[in-house]
Amino acid sequence: MARYSEEHRAAVVAKLLPPQSLSSQAVAEQEGLSLATVYIAVIYDLQTF
Repeated sequence: MARYSEEHRAAVVAKLLPPQSLSSQAVAEQEGLSLATVYIAVIYDLQTF
């Protein structure tokens, strides 16, 4: 299982928020991640709020 840095997670989540507001699917394709990995990054981000 790959581990991603905090910076990478933050960059993925940032692409989902304005001003970019990309879809989860688009971010997954751009980053070469599974859709589940993008969702996990979001959940992790919400838990550290």
